[in-house]
Amino acid sequence: RVVLRVYDLTRGMASKIIGRPVEGIWHSGVVVFGREIFFGSGIQQCSMHAFPAMYGMQPTRSIDLGPTEVPAEMLEMWLAEMGSSLFRPESYHLLQHNCNHFADEMVQFMTGGRVPTDITSQADELMRLLLISPMAAMVLPALTSMGGPLGNLIPNVDLSELMTPRGGPAGGGVAGVAAPPPPTPPPAQLLPPMQPPTPPPVLLVLRTLGDKARPLLSLQASATAIGNLLKAAAAGVPGCSLTDGERAALERALPTLLARAAAIDPAAVWGPVPSAHNTQLNADERAAVLALARAAAEWPAAKLSSVAFVVRSLVLLPDASVLLVEQRGVASLVKRAGAAENALVRMMVMTALSNALAVPASARALFADAELTEMAQLAVLHMLKSDDSTDGGRLLASAALYNLTLHTEAFADGEWCMAVLCALAEELSLERARGEYALRLLRALGQLLVRGGPDLLGLARALGHGEHTAELAAADPNLHADLRELLREEAGAEKVAVSCV
Repeated sequence: RVVLRVYDLTRGMASKIIGRPVEGIWHSGVVVFGREIFFGSGIQQCSMHAFPAMYGMQPTRSIDLGPTEVPAEMLEMWLAEMGSSLFRPESYHLLQHNCNHFADEMVQFMTGGRVPTDITSQADELMRLLLISPMAAMVLPALTSMGGPLGNLIPNVDLSELMTPRGGPAGGGVAGVAAPPPPTPPPAQLLPPMQPPTPPPVLLVLRTLGDKARPLLSLQASATAIGNLLKAAAAGVPGCSLTDGERAALERALPTLLARAAAIDPAAVWGPVPSAHNTQLNADERAAVLALARAAAEWPAAKLSSVAFVVRSLVLLPDASVLLVEQRGVASLVKRAGAAENALVRMMVMTALSNALAVPASARALFADAELTEMAQLAVLHMLKSDDSTDGGRLLASAALYNLTLHTEAFADGEWCMAVLCALAEELSLERARGEYALRLLRALGQLLVRGGPDLLGLARALGHGEHTAELAAADPNLHADLRELLREEAGAEKVAVSCV
């Protein structure tokens, strides 16, 4: 079962610090599989019995959030993904990206539920009061300094940073107040007419975009665990039937197939397929892949996470991937995931689609199916923009979008490119576009501009993408330099030739 533990960081001192009656200032952690998992100086975990002793706090509330269908192995993979991207140690912010936001994201992943809003929405109100409290300037830094009692739990508090909107300029502003919206893009009829390119080309030497790019992969950690998960899902669960032949083929072939997928070098996926991985499926392996394709089409939508979890690994194998696409296994997952209420199903399907786009052979088979191509495009944009998506879901969708833009030449059309440019302009203007999520969006923008041709550069600028967009990639110097080159004003009106270093 999943339990939320809620602690008072001030140990009963909240009312004295703030100067008004307040029950507490909350820290929360999620207890599952005998561990307490929380976010502070990165994602941390300890025995469920150890946290109170480590930090000298007893929970003020323990909220039973119900059972989870997510196995421990899947949770470990999710924590590794989140810990290296959305919830890195340096991404912590006392107001806008704290332990309660992580707990809410993890609870959504584990159960589909949410952390109570009185916990997740407390920061804005209380921290505004803290900033005008004479006690806050003394107490908060003392509590959270490296030598303080909460030093490992909460990074050192810089009160001057709290006065600045996240991602905003230093000085001025009030914490938690959103920056003004970007200017409204001009209407389509005001876009400058596309002129035939007559000047000599401007040579752009790119470092990470163009031919230097490599797809983003979601890799499988435990082949045996996933094989067992698939078989367990089919053991007597209504609607999750397998024939005797399918079950036998899965038992014989799945471990070998998943071991092959786990052994793939991510750096080699985008290039020529190594001979060790370019093999023909034997009879058992083909039957196992066909069984997965049928399960993707017929199993209840709520039970598709195990199928998608296995498919996301098999699509890294060109032979299995092409068969899954041709037999509509990938199409079934993408189409039916939209009807699944379980966020885990939608996230696992997105990773399967992202991996399918990372392998040239399966991507070609996917783009040969116009209906599947459109479904994939719409599914990615929907997960990016939907209010129902979690931050983790958007992070996975940004990987799929990036992998899609690597194939812009294969399916580029004005409507699709315009939709992506508009979606990127909107997302990059939002507060949630930070860290690895923002970098993936910016890489997708760069690939779209490089591979979509010079006309897209003028279109991108008309939608608000300019050299200031490149500044959002400051954490990646090479990407930052590439985007500055692509979006500099003089490059848009001339023919652009691309070279890679």
